[in-house]
Amino acid sequence: MTYGFEIINLRKVVISITLGSLGGVALVSQYKLIDAALMVLLMTILDFSQFIYFTYTRLFSLNLWRIMIRPLMISILMLLVFVLLQKISLDFMFTLIIVICAYGLFVSYLGIRAFSGFHFLCIKLLIV
Repeated sequence: MTYGFEIINLRKVVISITLGSLGGVALVSQYKLIDAALMVLLMTILDFSQFIYFTYTRLFSLNLWRIMIRPLMISILMLLVFVLLQKISLDFMFTLIIVICAYGLFVSYLGIRAFSGFHFLCIKLLIV
């Protein structure tokens, strides 16, 4: 049984391929590899925008700030870690270990806060 949502995917593909192809051909010939990477990013942002629009208009309203706050916080915190590590310039493996640990700490902290905090989590873990 179909509910008409296939048209959303069809529109996404047609719009993304058309704009990506035209923009890619026009810009890659001028900027080479940098634009190839930028076109992938722009097409991803375009796909995301289309899905948000169609979800918002055809299914239900979205509170975008509530959806985007945690990924934005993690991105900003990771940017700070990367800038700090760039200033220090350590060995690659040591930098990789620090970044993985920092990401794990940030995500764990925000995840625990999303589930009512540390106190509630400790009570649930000790009772079960």
